[in-house]
Amino acid sequence: MNGTSRKRLLEDLKNKEARDAYVGSHVRSGPAYQIRAMRNARGWSQGELGRLMGEKPQSTVARLENPDYGQFSMSTLLEVASAFDVALLVRFVSYSDFLRLVTDATPGALAPLQFSDDTFDQPTEAAIQFVAAAQVSSDRQLIGQSRYDWRRNFAAPHNDVILANPYPTPHSHIDIGGVR
Repeated sequence: MNGTSRKRLLEDLKNKEARDAYVGSHVRSGPAYQIRAMRNARGWSQGELGRLMGEKPQSTVARLENPDYGQFSMSTLLEVASAFDVALLVRFVSYSDFLRLVTDATPGALAPLQFSDDTFDQPTEAAIQFVAAAQVSSDRQLIGQSRYDWRRNFAAPHNDVILANPYPTPHSHIDIGGVR
């Protein structure tokens, strides 16, 4: 996005209705573009992706890749993430973070690496170690750290990693790097 386009977008987003429409449009259509980009990057047909999603018909994948569909359930998005072996992140963010994410249309942003191909750079390794330590901490003091304390100590700016789940589930004990 060039400087003029960015200035115009920021001017348009001063209007609450325009902001809501912009966010809604990206939330409804973004997954479709990303699903297609990930499938194409892997050289898969819609039928192959459907099989990896638990024997879904090709027509289901075609619907998911249609930017006008916009009716994604959390369950379906998790099935897609599992088929591609990537993480799914759903969170509320500031508008500046939102714009940074949605205006990045690079192949790496639209088609992230699957787990086995990920490079796990240094900040990510520190995050894994930090989360593992927090999970075994008997006094739970590390879990109480804010994301800003954690970022200052371990991560590069804008590295979105969930430190600990405040709502334990049956999967809260999952091993990370062999540490529980």
